[in-house]
Amino acid sequence: MKPSMIMRTALFAGLISVFGAGVVFAAADLSPAEIQAAEDDFKQAVSLVEEQKYEEAIPVLMGIYNGDIGADSDTLNYLGFAHRKLGHNEDALRYYEEALELEPEHLGANEYLGELFIQTGELDKASTQLEILTKLCGSCEESEMLAEAISQAQAGDQHSSLRW
Repeated sequence: MKPSMIMRTALFAGLISVFGAGVVFAAADLSPAEIQAAEDDFKQAVSLVEEQKYEEAIPVLMGIYNGDIGADSDTLNYLGFAHRKLGHNEDALRYYEEALELEPEHLGANEYLGELFIQTGELDKASTQLEILTKLCGSCEESEMLAEAISQAQAGDQHSSLRW
């Protein structure tokens, strides 16, 4: 596993352990069992994404998206990520945009949308995403990763986060 993927895996695991998926799902007017089931599904989907099993992750994420819990920015971001990694750029764009409608300051969705723009050759839009990230978090991991990916794209190289 590449260092950037290890860092992201640790970040995802840390966010779930510190904040718990319950933070995302607790606002819904559901029973504790329904909330627990959604949290379990979300954890399963994250694990599948981390294992690069994007085709398996999408139905789990769609179950959350279409279920009683409904869309949340993290689920939408993961849907965008999985679709982008599979080359489904239109779907990825739609889910990233939905995530950012719900939470405009979502660091992951802003970074990954920038990476999508790099993949589609829209470096000016990727640079705009970098500007947004820099305003949101300064020199955070997400802005640094996107800056590196833009720099490599401008040099004609492909950043590791853009490889499938």
